[in-house]
Amino acid sequence: MDSYQKLRVQARHKRDAAVQSAHDEYAATLRTIAALRKNLGPEGAAGPVKKSNNNYVKGRRAVDAIKQVIPQDRQFSTGELTALLRAHGHEIPDSSMRSHLRRLEDQRALERIRRDADGQIIWVATGIGSEPQTPLAAMNLPDAAAVILSETGPLGIKELAIAIQARGCRQGASRRLITESLVAALRDDSVRFTADAGGRWAVVAGG
Repeated sequence: MDSYQKLRVQARHKRDAAVQSAHDEYAATLRTIAALRKNLGPEGAAGPVKKSNNNYVKGRRAVDAIKQVIPQDRQFSTGELTALLRAHGHEIPDSSMRSHLRRLEDQRALERIRRDADGQIIWVATGIGSEPQTPLAAMNLPDAAAVILSETGPLGIKELAIAIQARGCRQGASRRLITESLVAALRDDSVRFTADAGGRWAVVAGG
């Protein structure tokens, strides 16, 4: 290989290296642009949303306000709870209220029982984490059931179990055990209790 050929080979290697370097730089630039687009959004789009804890703080305040006005000794509707909040100076939108009640339900602070004739959800506070607030805490199941049924009228066995525990009686027991014990106790005490065809229990008049 003469000197001219060597020079041509060197020139070709230099050219190939320059082309490869340009390709590498181009690819790196494309990756940088793609990363910027991912973080900042397409051209003309609003900037990245900054996370804030404002919504979290507002949600916590709303939940705390709901907890303060929840009736602990009786069942209540969503509408009644909204009225209680307003009476204490709290206005919570319906959509937010539903979200907060679901959260309290998930935390087992509340339990839904049924819907009333107007379609409103009827709730009861479970009383978890709180001290018994009524004399029912010291009663046996039949006596507690008699008190509640006298106040509310006929209830299904599950509704009755929920109401009994909400009033402080057998709060630490499982709901299944309470339900089974109630059925047996009420059936054995036919002098005071009766059940209709739909399984709703009531206090016998004069019993």
